[in-house]
Amino acid sequence: MLNFICLRFFRRGWSPGSSFSPGQNAGVVGKRLLGYTNLLLAVLLCGVVLAGCSRNPNVRKQKYYNSGMEYLKKGRANEAAIQFRNALKVDPRFAEAATSLGEIQLQQRDARGAYALFQQAVKSNPDYLPARKSLGNLFLLAAKAPEAQKEA
Repeated sequence: MLNFICLRFFRRGWSPGSSFSPGQNAGVVGKRLLGYTNLLLAVLLCGVVLAGCSRNPNVRKQKYYNSGMEYLKKGRANEAAIQFRNALKVDPRFAEAATSLGEIQLQQRDARGAYALFQQAVKSNPDYLPARKSLGNLFLLAAKAPEAQKEA
């Protein structure tokens, strides 16, 4: 039934009120219909794949992080901070985003916020050296040499 309806609509020369009579163009119409069906299936498959990727938390957090890094390269620290916060909402244990956001907060003279973010990054990933280095530098700025040596 569906083939009948589709062939009727895709057949050359169809007009409202005309009746369907398979003729010489039936093979061409069938091939054209198959092409449209394949195109529709391909578009639908791409949509499903893209929707699945956007739901993956690792992909989402990495997109936010990459966007934040692009903003930093352009000198737009406030926009970068928003993107890093978005990445941390997706994964609070994302050490790279916490460290980058901490650096921004330190530049904006928010030492307490930077300290909390550096601590969060070190707690999430003790082997992530940029977070340990930033925390050590913060201790040096606060004249706490023993804590800075511990982080180094």
